[in-house]
Amino acid sequence: MDETDPIPVLKQQLRDELIALIGKYDQLVAAHAIKADQPRMSDLQRNRLERFSLETLIRFLTRVECRVELKVVRLSRAEPRMFRFPPRHKIFREED
Repeated sequence: MDETDPIPVLKQQLRDELIALIGKYDQLVAAHAIKADQPRMSDLQRNRLERFSLETLIRFLTRVECRVELKVVRLSRAEPRMFRFPPRHKIFREED
């Protein structure tokens, strides 16, 4: 797994919040609350997050009257790495 991938961390945060809200209820009751079936609720409780998209977890939370907000935070003032180019002479070699 790519350690820079933020999706697994976000999915875990959403799952933890959802379980804190409805995890104490019977799986059928909890599943009904998020408009899913009992096997999906079981997957959620067993932390099988590979079976859920980020969108699905967000939808589940909105179904139990939560709002999900994303916040973008720049880690540095520097230009992102993908926009940093090597000097021109390293990109284009002149033919001899």
